[in-house]
Amino acid sequence: MSWIQESKLKWYETLAVNVLKCGSIPKHVAFIMDGNRRFANKSGVKKIEGHSKGFDKLTEVLHWCLLLGVNEVTVYAFSIENFRRSEEEVDQLMSLAREKFKRLLEEKDKLNEHGISIRVIGNIGLLPADLQKLVVESMESTKSNTEAVLNIAFSYTSREEMTHAVREVAWGVQEDLLKIDDITEDLIQKCLYTRHSLQPDLLIRTSGEKHSPLPKKLTCPGEGPEEFVRRETTANKRKHGQDREVSQPNGSERISYKKPDSDTSLDLSDPFIVSNLC
Repeated sequence: MSWIQESKLKWYETLAVNVLKCGSIPKHVAFIMDGNRRFANKSGVKKIEGHSKGFDKLTEVLHWCLLLGVNEVTVYAFSIENFRRSEEEVDQLMSLAREKFKRLLEEKDKLNEHGISIRVIGNIGLLPADLQKLVVESMESTKSNTEAVLNIAFSYTSREEMTHAVREVAWGVQEDLLKIDDITEDLIQKCLYTRHSLQPDLLIRTSGEKHSPLPKKLTCPGEGPEEFVRRETTANKRKHGQDREVSQPNGSERISYKKPDSDTSLDLSDPFIVSNLC
């Protein structure tokens, strides 16, 4: 299937797009491609067929993102952890990747017409040599496009990305290109694979599975994230019995715990506070 769909929208699809555009459109949407193997098992087909169907569905989603004006899309397609799967499945996934990147190169004129830049993020050195070549050619042939960006996380994990960044900084120090005082959060950010990207506004995992937002053992019946925050904060306040501030890891705002005879001060509108309880 083509990376760029040219199908004409039905009237109700056009209506849906126009209605959605009246609201706020996220600038960056990320998708974790999960559930392909479960789909294959449920449908009684081979695993590689499930992965192929997952790509077909992905192209539909990319088409909608393009129509809606989403500027950047990240697809987490293949984790380094996936190399632990059976040799047969890994070989099939590499073959599927070759097929899709070859098709991408065949359609580079369409990509350039729409102004789409392809970025592959991850440790591509772990991939077969011929696939590495296809990946580099795909990026080089679209690097001048600025209308939209498609990030393909392939041979990627966040842990490996952070390890790569730290090694880059360590090398700079070893070669006397950097001093210890030069190491800052901004410098680490510039060494990440994702340094050119905005933070995703929306992250979607396609597995179809449903998970409780908080571990059951931590929550009371009917208790949501806000109630959980208030309960835990109140308990912490009683334990310490004093004012204190806790810096968030990103160095932005602080969560204030007041004295026991005061109301808890906690900004529950901050998505960082709620999301990091999950």
